[in-house]
Amino acid sequence: EYEGKPQTAAGRARMRSRSSLVRSAGNKEVSSTAPDELAANILATAMSDAENNGDDSKMSSLWEMDFYSRPVLGPDGKKRWELIIVDQNGELEHIEEIPSSVVNSNELRTRIQAVIDAAPVKPSMIRFFRSAMQNMITIALSKLTTDVEVVPSRRTYRLNALLRNRERDVYPNMLGYRADLKPDARLVKPFAQKMPDALRGERYAFVSLPYGTLQQLSESPPPFGELCPVDDDVFGVSEDMMIPGLVIFSKRSKPIAAWMSGLEMAEVACDLDRKEIKLACDLATVYLFARISGDQVQDARRFESEKKQLDGIHFVAVSSSEDSDEIDGFWLMVGAANNA
Repeated sequence: EYEGKPQTAAGRARMRSRSSLVRSAGNKEVSSTAPDELAANILATAMSDAENNGDDSKMSSLWEMDFYSRPVLGPDGKKRWELIIVDQNGELEHIEEIPSSVVNSNELRTRIQAVIDAAPVKPSMIRFFRSAMQNMITIALSKLTTDVEVVPSRRTYRLNALLRNRERDVYPNMLGYRADLKPDARLVKPFAQKMPDALRGERYAFVSLPYGTLQQLSESPPPFGELCPVDDDVFGVSEDMMIPGLVIFSKRSKPIAAWMSGLEMAEVACDLDRKEIKLACDLATVYLFARISGDQVQDARRFESEKKQLDGIHFVAVSSSEDSDEIDGFWLMVGAANNA
């Protein structure tokens, strides 16, 4: 187990609750179309956006996708299916209805490939969160002509925000909407397993950092890590607001950060009833990071309280020691309450 180093968290900030991470940016919503025609439509839309925005470089190569039925019945009495693809920066937003009669991996591959072919920036990674569709999505993406890393992950923040918006504002206004057809949002809590020895540091501490510091990290990022997108207007954050986090200290900080970069970390959560700190990764993995004891109980409670006030925003950092100014790994995340 880690030896916990209690540290006072500063700057408690109360945030107004919001339901979404991102505002709609250039909504590219299309009805079911033949793939060739679809590619032409997407390309025309992308060219139009490029003319309006003047900078394709804003589009990220990190994409997120979902392919699933929606709580809306079509004229044939069957549930409508949608393919949704977004990029991490919110520049690409492709929404396409798919006939239920052609829901298969080959059709899915064809339509995703059409989006990729038309996009000004090609994906290097495509994340998806829906475990029920893992087999079909994995098969479809494995057949792409583009070299893309396929990653099951809960770090689909832009996608989750868009789905929340559609579930609240779009689907209920569609003809054929049925609230009883909404998928069960309850998450199965997997058993926490022992954390691999390669990820163990010597000490850790709960700390807080100004949001302005996190913005600087995005401009000059550490060797390992990833910042989730945060819409300042949606979350109501400002540069001086304090973001809660967990810092791991170790003489092996670089190897640990390298290992953690492959975990698809989604959340650090303190189970105050069981007095455990848990690290949620990929689609369903949960590691027992440490047990909470002594003064750490108050630190853990404060950490969870600040997370809640900030709509789930928090971070994990890896450094060699408390005296070092260098950060070898940094991950900004949004907790499950705002990422489900």
